[in-house]
Amino acid sequence: MPSAPSSPTSTASCTRAVRTWSTRPPTRRCAGSPTTPPEVDPGEARRTAAVVATGRSDFPNQINNVLVFPGVFRGLLDAQSRTVNTEMMLAAATALADVVSADELNRNYIIPSVFNDKVAGAVAGAVRDAARAAGESAEAAMSGPVPPAAG
Repeated sequence: MPSAPSSPTSTASCTRAVRTWSTRPPTRRCAGSPTTPPEVDPGEARRTAAVVATGRSDFPNQINNVLVFPGVFRGLLDAQSRTVNTEMMLAAATALADVVSADELNRNYIIPSVFNDKVAGAVAGAVRDAARAAGESAEAAMSGPVPPAAG
């Protein structure tokens, strides 16, 4: 899926030229803070794209970091992890995507709402499990080799 990073400035990077990238079927996602006027009008984008996702709350498929942060932090705390790695973030993304069932999936619902009460728990469990699998949890640290005694 083409993705154009954006910024809430007059020099936003998601322009008409950028959004002409295509996939089959066309999909568009412009991330960043909503601006006035919008960098890319989601209504206009829907005329040429099968799926449109935006940072705006007044359109379907809102992309917002509030979706994962509570679950990521809960998972890290549960695992007592002192680090965050790529595997944990991929586990969070997969858990987020898995909240939307195949029966629910459609062009207006590819990502759960920020109000979906299943998201935080699903993401937290996935991050916790990924931290444990990577040996990044306090449990893993305690079960590792015992250092030799000084002396």
